[in-house]
Amino acid sequence: MADRPADAQPWDTTCKYLESAGMTLPVLARQNLTVHDHVWSTYTTDTAAKTHTRSCACGVAETEACTITPATCKDGSACAVCGQQYGGPDTGKHTDLQHFPAVAATTDAEGNKEYWYCGGCGKYFADAAAAREITQADTVTAKLPQPTTPPTATPTAAPTAQPTTAPQAAEQPRRTAQPTVQPTAAPTVQPVSTIPATGDASSPILWAALLLCSGAGLAVTAYKKNKHRS
Repeated sequence: MADRPADAQPWDTTCKYLESAGMTLPVLARQNLTVHDHVWSTYTTDTAAKTHTRSCACGVAETEACTITPATCKDGSACAVCGQQYGGPDTGKHTDLQHFPAVAATTDAEGNKEYWYCGGCGKYFADAAAAREITQADTVTAKLPQPTTPPTATPTAAPTAQPTTAPQAAEQPRRTAQPTVQPTAAPTVQPVSTIPATGDASSPILWAALLLCSGAGLAVTAYKKNKHRS
């Protein structure tokens, strides 16, 4: 006992009396129990009364009303002190609902539809009331297709001009030599005899005489022409 002060705390870390110190109850007034740090037990909860109680090994106990926090989209309602759950999450109460406007997609980047994202529960929604849950993939709009480059037209080789064959003149049919028409000798006009017909005109002798006379006349005439020509 000589090595301990007379007013030393008679409790150990488990709030039990230090019998080994040789102290006995009653504790003297100078041994102030108010400076004692209680070692509390875990809470026990009365869910019907919505209270929680804890106690110390020294026999001290305390009971308090539960401090119930409201439910959120992620966590249910619970006591902030003892941790007792009093209900599940409330999907209609989002603590960090963020709005993202629509962004048009381009040929270089994806776009997105208008959507809402809750930072509390990490969920995506298609409406401001967070009633229609969607996935992140549902918010994305694909890139626009790259414009199609029209193919370069290959110059078409001009067809080689073929020499034009001059039309051959149609072969004219050979003209058949026409026979020379010889002038037809004019019929010799027989002079009409001025000799009056006598006797029987049908007599052969008469006709013979007439022919003889005519022939003589023609012979004379021809002789004269030939003589004149010579």
